[in-house]
Amino acid sequence: MLVIIKSAMKLPLVEHHARESMINFMIKRTTFIVVLLLLLSGCSAMGSRFQQATPPSAELSLVYIYRLSAWGNILISPAILIDGDEKLLLKNNGYSFFYLPPGLHTIRLKLSDRYKGLAEVQVNTEANRSYYVRVDTSASLGIGVRTFGIGRVPDEIALEEIKDCNYLDPEKSGKFSKSYILEDN
Repeated sequence: MLVIIKSAMKLPLVEHHARESMINFMIKRTTFIVVLLLLLSGCSAMGSRFQQATPPSAELSLVYIYRLSAWGNILISPAILIDGDEKLLLKNNGYSFFYLPPGLHTIRLKLSDRYKGLAEVQVNTEANRSYYVRVDTSASLGIGVRTFGIGRVPDEIALEEIKDCNYLDPEKSGKFSKSYILEDN
């Protein structure tokens, strides 16, 4: 009889420990989620919402480059090169713009050798006109394929898509890490 009483007395203590363990788990999980969200927000553009730039002068064209918000490859910010000159790192949900002289321009993504996809597009610009170039990305976790693509977008589609993107200032952009890119030989 004494054994049964001792067992019954331990039961509330076990429930207390289980409740305490559950609370600790919930605190750790919430902290992890908050930290993860803060880290991921650092991978997305944080500037002001899209605003059209001043129209180009009679001697220049205006090229917008943007990337829609997507979870695939959110941690990767490819470098944007225009005619071989690195301009900025294009973060998730970001956009920027550049005034260029009229003519044929090559806009290229600088990617590591771990990524596949269309890495450049040529845009033949005319003076006093605007152009839109979108960077797309996807990740297939099941087969491990990560892709980026770049291409021109018609004005009416681009204006609808870019409106939720945030401005990236090229002057404040970091530079691409060359530690693991596939170098041309």
